[in-house]
Amino acid sequence: MSKFLRLIISFIIAIIITLSLFHISNATNETIWILPEKSQEFEKWENLSDEERANTIEPSYSSVSFKESIKKSKYNVLCSKLGDSLTSSYRISGLTVKNQQATNLCWAFAFSSMLEGSGNGNVYSPAYLDYITTSNYNKQQGNGGNSYISLGSSTSGKYPVLETNMPFESVYDETNNSGSTYYLTPIDELSEGTLDKAIDARITDATYFASIYKEIDSSNHITYTDGNQNEYTTDEVKAIRNLIKEQIQNEGPITAMIYSDLAMNADEKFISQDGYCNINTWGSFCNDTTKSANHAVTIVGWDDNYPVSNFNEDIRPTNPGAYIVLNSYGEGIGENGYIYVSYEDIFIEQSMVGIDELEEYESEEDITYDNIYQYDELGYTYSIGSDSTNLMAANIFSRDSSQIEYLNEVGIFLPTTEGVQVYVNASDDDMTNLTQVAINTDNITPGYHVIKLSSPVQLTGNKFVVAVKYTNTEDGSYIPLEANWKDSGISYFSSYFDTATSNEGESFVSEDEGKSWTDIYNLKVGMITLKNTNACIKAYTTISTTVAVTGVTLNEESLSLEVGDTSNLVATIYPIDATNQSVTWTSSDESVATISDSGIITAISKGTTDITVTTVDGSFSATCKLTVTDKTNTEDDIYKDNVSGTNNNTNNKVDNTLDSTTANKILPFAGNTIVILISITLLGIIMVVVLIKFRSLKDIK
Repeated sequence: MSKFLRLIISFIIAIIITLSLFHISNATNETIWILPEKSQEFEKWENLSDEERANTIEPSYSSVSFKESIKKSKYNVLCSKLGDSLTSSYRISGLTVKNQQATNLCWAFAFSSMLEGSGNGNVYSPAYLDYITTSNYNKQQGNGGNSYISLGSSTSGKYPVLETNMPFESVYDETNNSGSTYYLTPIDELSEGTLDKAIDARITDATYFASIYKEIDSSNHITYTDGNQNEYTTDEVKAIRNLIKEQIQNEGPITAMIYSDLAMNADEKFISQDGYCNINTWGSFCNDTTKSANHAVTIVGWDDNYPVSNFNEDIRPTNPGAYIVLNSYGEGIGENGYIYVSYEDIFIEQSMVGIDELEEYESEEDITYDNIYQYDELGYTYSIGSDSTNLMAANIFSRDSSQIEYLNEVGIFLPTTEGVQVYVNASDDDMTNLTQVAINTDNITPGYHVIKLSSPVQLTGNKFVVAVKYTNTEDGSYIPLEANWKDSGISYFSSYFDTATSNEGESFVSEDEGKSWTDIYNLKVGMITLKNTNACIKAYTTISTTVAVTGVTLNEESLSLEVGDTSNLVATIYPIDATNQSVTWTSSDESVATISDSGIITAISKGTTDITVTTVDGSFSATCKLTVTDKTNTEDDIYKDNVSGTNNNTNNKVDNTLDSTTANKILPFAGNTIVILISITLLGIIMVVVLIKFRSLKDIK
């Protein structure tokens, strides 16, 4: 073989090796996970002493910023109108004023009162909520809690239950205080079956509101932030408050936190120890950022004109206005149980939760599902994010394949506003063989939401998959998780989630729209290894016997979409427990819109068409008139202040540490192509030089 030929072969081998190295580098390129930033209040809470933490409410790990909780179009409307349609005052009436007595159950009382104001007048048991969280979480009986563990219990199928199922007086005894029971009957002394009550309601929609943190200087100037040092404008603060007011007016109360300094002196008279509450008018205002929230309350209304003079003279807000707050100290404290908390109070707007939809039941037979498949009984506790626009999570569930079972709904938590798509494999655990069964492009708010499928999906195997794609048009998304904080090294100060467990093969994540999946089990994300952690995805199913179908309805009689949009209707088959819940979907004009076998509509061109669902059993049908219009430019993109690692003002932690658990991931070659071309060019130049040298040497001979 000639020297020239050997050089050519060497050159080709060098190119192959170079391309292989870049391919390996790309194939093993790490997923850049985005970790949630600790809120400043949580960091402050962690730095408290053990005794101080025991006497405060544990704040949420991360706060919700305004722009990550709302669509751009709504943001613009709110910041321009600034509540033009709202009255200056409003108040929910008719709620039961409760008394937590000597317990530390303000959080449970506040949450149960919120449920009552969101429903039809039922009264729910705060004592049962404490016992059920004591049983499920690593929480001391009768001691502190917060709205997040309350919501976690209320989405796990264990709460709410009515006050009649566990009256507070039946378990409260002022002589029974061992220092660990807080005047309640010890949990291990409850009668067998006491905590196995069927729920009397189900939360199907709940919202985490944007956090407002305040810093007040010596001149009483207030700086507003989202808890992660991102500053709000005055208009943004007004817009957030308008959302809060709309929620109270249209849906019901909101839970919140304050710092309470109310006490009783030696003469058994109520006093405000630090002067934050005027006990004559019951106007409350705390301006001290060194304090920590220690009391949960229920916001039931507002008064924009509540006068500054109603607060203590030495500690007053700058501007009028207050939230009307239902307390849990009985009718003897406050204005028949109510106080007024200034809009400018440090804590009142930091962590707020509201109920958008409460499904109440008159009897156990009315519960709309038979089974709930879940790995997140504690609820959403942590999240990991990515700038991928194809981010998905999936749970694989096992079931009894001898039963006739239908999947009807999927429950999801969201840490930020997202659009979502739901996929299912009803026959086995193959996550690459998924069928889309629901879509919501309305960008659901942070919180908890039950997504109804277009039509029930029959589960046929002993395993099935439920997957969710989190869609965001700008910078990526977050995957909500139930994480064991202690085992994962997230926080060693909170013990609530020490009971969280997981197993290999349960929960997975994907960054390439489901082409490849990574098990969350022991997933390494920088310095954190997610142990005893699962994805927050629930599956609600019904078990069928031999019951004939009697009819079907659709949730909409008419629907409008723009060209290119996708959506779905929801078919409800009657009776709910009908054996054969299979349906067929048709479009009368597929040139206008098509519909998949699972009920996903795709708008094709301008025009109208009838979308019809027909039951397989009995051939009952229902029709929706669909109108498709031309595509218009909108501002419905989602604001995201803390997802992408570039071009934003964020404090999020972007982890760049190599993660061997995602080494098999196929990623795009973006950023590598130019490097490869440059490398080949350089090798070519080197080869030319070598050839010239070679020929020169040959000529010398």
